[in-house]
Amino acid sequence: MTGALLVTLLINSFGFGPQPMACSFPAPEPGHDPITVHVEPLPSLKDGDAGYRVKMEFDGSLSVMAAAGPITTTSERDVMIRGATEDQTFYTLGLREDGAAALNLMWTQPKDQPVRQHTRTGACENHERHMQQWLTS
Repeated sequence: MTGALLVTLLINSFGFGPQPMACSFPAPEPGHDPITVHVEPLPSLKDGDAGYRVKMEFDGSLSVMAAAGPITTTSERDVMIRGATEDQTFYTLGLREDGAAALNLMWTQPKDQPVRQHTRTGACENHERHMQQWLTS
């Protein structure tokens, strides 16, 4: 298993591995910006039943460590990717096998304010190979 991980790391570091998954979520109304999310696997010996380590990058400016894994409460082949920042902002991306996606952002700070949430729908590309791995846990 360690050998397979090393080969995967070498292949990915030279650019021959799978491309990062790219998701786009259009602006819900004029005056708002679209959101672009790139999801890149970060292979680890701890990957498996507890999920797969990934990095979510938002609009090329914010990186969030996250975990990807199957959604077990549905009968569909779909995946959830969840991450959070130190300031307790939560990022959840739900992805169907056909590439349709939903992105939920939840802000829990400041503590004296009510929790704020924002959800958008969109689509992802280059997701097939990644999903296949994440659904095998």
